[in-house]
Amino acid sequence: MRNLLLLFVLIAPVVTLHAQPKGRLPPNYINPAQLNLAEGQAVMEKFRNAHPAGDYSFHFELRDTPAQGPNQFFRGQLWGSWQAAGPVTRIALFKEAERVEFLVQNGPAPKMWRILADKEATPVALTQTDYTHPLMGSMQFTPFELQMPFIYWKDFVYEGSERVKGRPAYTFILYPPEGALLPTNLAAVRVTVDADFNALLRAETLDGSGKPMKSFRILSFKKAGETWIVKTIDLIDERTRAKTRFTVIAAAVAQEFGKELFTVGTPLPSDTPARDAFIYFD
Repeated sequence: MRNLLLLFVLIAPVVTLHAQPKGRLPPNYINPAQLNLAEGQAVMEKFRNAHPAGDYSFHFELRDTPAQGPNQFFRGQLWGSWQAAGPVTRIALFKEAERVEFLVQNGPAPKMWRILADKEATPVALTQTDYTHPLMGSMQFTPFELQMPFIYWKDFVYEGSERVKGRPAYTFILYPPEGALLPTNLAAVRVTVDADFNALLRAETLDGSGKPMKSFRILSFKKAGETWIVKTIDLIDERTRAKTRFTVIAAAVAQEFGKELFTVGTPLPSDTPARDAFIYFD
């Protein structure tokens, strides 16, 4: 009985602070007696505002491993910047003669467009249905995983700190706002942030019963000049075990592209940045 009372004393303040609305997934607290709410708020704020100095571009490869059938391979290039509304990304994907392009505005008011391959680079705003479809072929990446809007959801709970692969990290559960464009059955997203790199280590989309639907895992970082970047990411369908691996093969950092590159309706130049701006990885 004494142990039960002690357990109640440790947990009760946390439960009171985070009473959950009926039907919402409850947090999974780590070391509740040591939970520091102010620390969690500060970590999330710092994480949301972290961005590299200057613009950047990556050449990358995607290897899609379906639950059944042969692997598929894609390649692409992305361009990134930071604007007043938040991070903005332009991405071009290729598979043999096929090409698809997207423009992504993240932040508190996320938006996303598919750019049609015509002379005017016609943009088309994505709909709810589009958010459930692969970006290309059968890959696991959909517009939702590309955009990662959950990073900026206002409704979140700090679950605590832990060590992930020997590294200090912080874990949060985030809840989608009303009217957000979401994958089917998504109820919340759990994210883990690296304490040293101030970068996302992993994310899990959760269904209404709390079961993982997809997991997003950072496997490695790489230094490009003086800037650390994410080099390898796995996106896994936890229900089928299908997987897509994203690998950066070259990076150009500390660049300056201009706002036009990230303006809806602007054609994409083919030589931005120049080839000699890139650092190539093994």
